[in-house]
This record gives sequence, structure tokens and C-alpha cells, in this order.
Amino acid sequence: MKPHFFVISLLMFFHIQLIGQTKIIGKLQDAQTNSPVDFATIYINGTTNGTISDSSGYFKLDNVKIPCQLIVSHIGYLTQSVSLDNSLPKLLNLQLTPREIVVDEVKVSDKNLRESNILTFRENFLGTDVWGKYATIENEDALIFSRDFETRYITLENKQLPNFIFNPAPEFQYNNDSTLASYKVPIDLRVNSNKPLIINLPLLGYDLYVNLVSFIHGYNSSLKADESSTLGFYYFNPIIPETKRDSIRISKNRLKAYYNSSTHFCRSLFNKSLEKNGYRVFEKITLNQNNKTSFKEIKLDSCLNIKGNQAEVIGLNEKCFYIFYHHRLDGTPIDLTHKKGALKPVQTVLYFLADTCIIRNDGTTPGNSLAFDSFIGSKKVGAMLPDNYEPPNK
Repeated sequence: MKPHFFVISLLMFFHIQLIGQTKIIGKLQDAQTNSPVDFATIYINGTTNGTISDSSGYFKLDNVKIPCQLIVSHIGYLTQSVSLDNSLPKLLNLQLTPREIVVDEVKVSDKNLRESNILTFRENFLGTDVWGKYATIENEDALIFSRDFETRYITLENKQLPNFIFNPAPEFQYNNDSTLASYKVPIDLRVNSNKPLIINLPLLGYDLYVNLVSFIHGYNSSLKADESSTLGFYYFNPIIPETKRDSIRISKNRLKAYYNSSTHFCRSLFNKSLEKNGYRVFEKITLNQNNKTSFKEIKLDSCLNIKGNQAEVIGLNEKCFYIFYHHRLDGTPIDLTHKKGALKPVQTVLYFLADTCIIRNDGTTPGNSLAFDSFIGSKKVGAMLPDNYEPPNK
């Protein structure tokens, strides 16, 4: 089975926790008619902070950390993203562009492929772990699929195709003397949506609304593995537990999803507390001319150059590191500065994909600069928590 990678920065979170909080008041209008836009969803990307515009197009958001990325979503209008900083006006006036509704003719062959495409999307977007298996997309009809194709060639002997089986059989094109045949094979699967996806995360107690700009799944030749990347905006709507027992269960599940996740690791790295949070990082090195290898422990947090609420990691492009997470039976980390882990640690492989990688204090990273394989890489949208999630009793 091919390994699957999850690029954590593909989730487009462009907000930074900074100085204080403020209130945002705004008004939405149709860009063509100037009429107010009601029932639009307005939220801070990647958080639980959101609201809906009223009949006059007005909205208000409290306790907003500046700078941030404000998202406006409405089924009849194009999604709008607004970066907000300290120069925020008293009233934020936003003009929304109406969405053009295009109905394409769906071919029978496309209908036959749709079920397969949805399955591939579910597995690589939601994940195949327990979090992904319990997560559901309530409006899969909003998904729009397309494929990139690659042309391949076969040299023909006696103008005959070879005796191996193609499944499914492609459509062949032949050159003039029938000595060469070409055919197209699907490679990258591309997905977007014509309205926000509604994803239910019952184990974590959220309804997640995703304005999916693009999702690409395909083979990465440099990593020699399948890779998924996502560009989108995320709003978490907490589900109110029906009973105290449900509340306790959800709280425990959130902790399980949080520990040994990309967010937990990156926050620990930023705070230079990897060992305190159960992590040890190793690099594989070659010992001699016989190519024998060994693991050498490194202090990855010593590579950080911290500037305010973000840190730079420079010079590790194409480097590969092995992360070992030491934990208790309940999944919580063992403080390795005081004692050794008793259980077998969980392994993850970390790849640096850029010469300069940015890590923010909330655990998010901009740009496709980090990729996780193995355990952390298997945690995808089904295991996602808001950026403003904090473990209890912290």
C-alpha cells in the first residue's frame, strides 16, 4: 500500500492570535443592486466565531482577535475573504458578487465515475481513521469533480495491442501506420463545491462548514507517494450536548484528537516544549560506506527563529525527520524531561518542503511547507479542531 501524506498547511488559515480582541460591525450589499444581503454566514476562518447577517444586511462579531481573516459565505454569492488588521473601520461595508449558476450536462460515464470519486474524496479529505469514519458529508451533491489526464504510449508489434488487460479499457488513438497507440489515464483528482459543505463531526461535537476552493489528490513524484492538498475556509459550529455524559464524552474525544496532531506538534515546536509534550525527533544518518544507517536525535526547536507570533525554520528543505510520541494509555503526553515513556511510542515522519517554513503560535502553518506521514498524516478533516481550541485545565 502506498503511503499517504497530508500537507497541513493546505488548510488555508491566515489568522494569527495577537494582542487583544475587538468587535466587528459590518453591512453586506449586493454589488449590482446595492440591496442588503441577509442570511449570509460571516465567520473568522478556522474558528467557532461566526454569525448571520440580518434582514438589513448587518452583522456583528464579538471577541475577534486581530489580525484575522473574515469569511462571508452565501449560496447566492461568491465567497468573499477579507484580511482584517488594526486599521479596521467602525463599519465594514462589503459588496458581494452574485454567483452565476451554470448547469452542465452530465454524461452517463460521469455518473458512473461519481461514486468512485466521492469514495476517494471521503477517504482522503475526511480520513480513514476512527474520526474520518464517523464524519459525514451531508450534502455530497455539492461536490464537483474533475480529473487531470496523462497521455501514455504503447509500441505495437504487428499492429496488435499487447495481451495484458486494461481495467477499465481506455480509448486508444493510433498513429498513421498503427505502430504506436496512445491513451489517457486519470491522475490528479480535483474537487470543489458549488456551496459550503456541511460536515458532521459527531465524535468531536461540531458541525463543520467548509467553503471548499479546491482539493487535489494525486501522486507526488518527489515524495514517491500519494498526496492530498486542500484550499478552503472553515467554520466550526459547536453542537450542544444533550446530556452531561455526552459533554464529557465529547471533551475526552477532543483531547484524543488534539494530542499527537499536527496542531499539537507545531504548538509544542513553537513553544520549544517538544520533550515536555512527549516528542522526540530523530534524523536518519548514514554511518559508513556500506550505507548502514542509524537514528540520531536532534533538537528541532533549536532551528527556530521566533518573530512575535510566528517562527521561521530555515534551511531544512527536503529534509526528513522521524517523530516519536510518548504517551500514557489515555493518549496524553508524557513529560520526557522528567521520565521516560513506558509504552511503545507512536511514529510519524515529517518532511520539510520549503527552504523557509513558517510555524505560528496557534499551530497553523501558511504555504505547503510541511507534510506529515504515518499517524499524524492520517488525521485529516474528520479529526480537525478549531484553531482557537485549547485543552481544558491548561
